[in-house]
Amino acid sequence: MSKAPSNDRVFIGYGSGAEGKFAKLPDPRTGKANSYLLRSGSLQEINWFKLRLTSWFVGESVVEDGGVYMSTLVDPLFVLLPILEQGRQTTTEKPQGQFRPLEDILMDAQAQYPAMELLKDAVSASLPLICQVAGRGSDKYYRLDDDQVVAWLACKVEQLAESLLHGPNQAFAGMGKAGVRAYAVEFLSEWVSESWLEKLQKAFGITASPITAQATPKAAPTSKWCTAPESAEVMQFADKAPAKRPAAVQKSTPADKARQTKMAKLAKDSKGMAKMSSFFTKR
Repeated sequence: MSKAPSNDRVFIGYGSGAEGKFAKLPDPRTGKANSYLLRSGSLQEINWFKLRLTSWFVGESVVEDGGVYMSTLVDPLFVLLPILEQGRQTTTEKPQGQFRPLEDILMDAQAQYPAMELLKDAVSASLPLICQVAGRGSDKYYRLDDDQVVAWLACKVEQLAESLLHGPNQAFAGMGKAGVRAYAVEFLSEWVSESWLEKLQKAFGITASPITAQATPKAAPTSKWCTAPESAEVMQFADKAPAKRPAAVQKSTPADKARQTKMAKLAKDSKGMAKMSSFFTKR
């Protein structure tokens, strides 16, 4: 068995076999440069993970660096959101900003991130989810809309909450829908700025941390892109009606206290899973 060249690395990504382009783009939360891969019409965020004293056996060779690079799919609108927010150029006379061509908006960031132009094809179809659109034919002009952004983020929250509640991991079952929603909002905080996080928390009535919060049950902000068939057994997107509180608070019984203790333990166990960045280091 031979030793692989020192520059060999192990990479696991989505869409294996297809050609891709590595690119530096701004992190949507911090604004700092982050590594991404554009492949098969998708945007993938690259993370790196390594345990101590590890190597890889690849074929008949040993890769000395035991780290692994992993790319995970990410909605390109997250990356573009800060660019669109700055690109609408709000003024006192025009507090909502201006309609501008996508090429002009991206050009503002291309000086620092030349790969920004590569996002054009990846987001052209989904931009109406978060932007108002004007123009005809191929001449289109975009302006970020706060209400549409919050509705779009709310859809992400609902999708994640349903996956956690009805997935194979039952650690979230005892948290209830409101608790899991708050947890999902906190999870999305890795991909949005503090200002958008505050707006999303307000939309769901969340005023504390996802583990200790008693979030006020509230209907998710909806839009024509965030609906599900009424006949669906499990709502995949935003609920159509707010949850209801019980009319009166009943006296707790020993069984209730035991159930509350179990729920608190489940919530504590799931708390360590809130941040993906605790397991992966962005490169």
